[in-house]
Amino acid sequence: MDKRTGEIFRYRNIDRTGYKQYKSDDKNEKKIVRRHINADYYDEARLRRISKEGKLLYKRRKETIERSFADSKQKSWIQICTI
Repeated sequence: MDKRTGEIFRYRNIDRTGYKQYKSDDKNEKKIVRRHINADYYDEARLRRISKEGKLLYKRRKETIERSFADSKQKSWIQICTI
């Protein structure tokens, strides 16, 4: 369904590149909408990320995960320099 016009699209097929194709029922204007197979999962992940809980988790991530990546990069650089 088109959010702007409220037009309903009918599922047509999946093309070779992994996109679902939806076609409008309007005879005068042929409109095809392409949406990736995983687009629903991307939308769900985006909604989780922008929620209050997601924002709190992201703040925690900066303190833990990204810190460990920085430490491992630092250690690997030291190993390269000492060889």
